[in-house]
Order: sequence, then C-alpha cells, then structure tokens
Amino acid sequence: MSKWQSTPRFALAMIQFLDRIITKDIDILETGAGASTVWLAKRAKSVLSYEHDPKWYALVVSKLREEGLQNCELIHDPLYPERGINPNFRSFDIVIIDGRGRIKSMETTCHLLKSGGYLILDDAERTRYRAGRELLDRFGWERTELNTEGIKKRAIAWRKPE
Repeated sequence: MSKWQSTPRFALAMIQFLDRIITKDIDILETGAGASTVWLAKRAKSVLSYEHDPKWYALVVSKLREEGLQNCELIHDPLYPERGINPNFRSFDIVIIDGRGRIKSMETTCHLLKSGGYLILDDAERTRYRAGRELLDRFGWERTELNTEGIKKRAIAWRKPE
C-alpha cells in the first residue's frame, strides 16, 4: 500500500482543471478512492467513490472521518473493476475514472453523467486505456487534454453536450 499524501496523484493540469469546475453544487462519482476522495469531498456537494481494496478502503474511511467529511459515500466493491458501476440510477456532474477496471468503468458510467458534465480519465497516456478513449471519442463530446508541460502523465476530460 502506498504512503498517504494530502493531494491527489493527478497530473497538475487535472488538479487545476478540477479546481476551476468544482463547486459546492457538484456531485462527483469517482472510481479508485484515495487522497483524491478527501480532496474532492472538501470541494464538492457530494462524492460517491468506489474502491476494490479492503485495506485502502479502510484507510480512506479513516481519513474522511478524521477530516469530519460527511458528504462522501465510500463503497467497498471488489468486483467493480470487472462488473462496472451501477449507483442506483443517480446522476453526476463529474465522473473521475482513476481506479482499476478503467475501461469497464468508462463503459458503465458515461450514461450517469448529467448534460454539461465531465467524464475525466486519469493516466490517459497509458496504451491499455485506448479502447476507453476511443469509446468516448465516438460520442463526439468536447474533449480537453489535461497535460502538464514536461510531464508524461496526463488526463482527458470529455464534456457531455447540454
């Protein structure tokens, strides 16, 4: 298990992008809980986060309690990477794909996005996520590359039309 850090392990450009678009009116769905979960919960109306690893889940729950954050629902689901996500017909302003099973998560969350909302893939440079990138590109949604100059790590945000 990695050492806890207070900021998400997102590319700087992704953190800056999220800082611009997240308000206290925003509902967020996240796959892959961690420091990002706590960071997002401090900024958004609500966060629903899925985590497959029981030890990491327990650590994140502990950190949320430590911070007094009650606007975050953390779900331990070891099968979500293979099965995908189905949060009972809720919809979200932002979906962040940053856990295991990213392509399956992209396939099963894109319909949960509200009009005008963003689906963001972290570590988008990885070739193993090509099928997920191609899936979202086929929708024809506005695509924003979130690159930090001089750093290979990047993310992509797709915006669902209003």
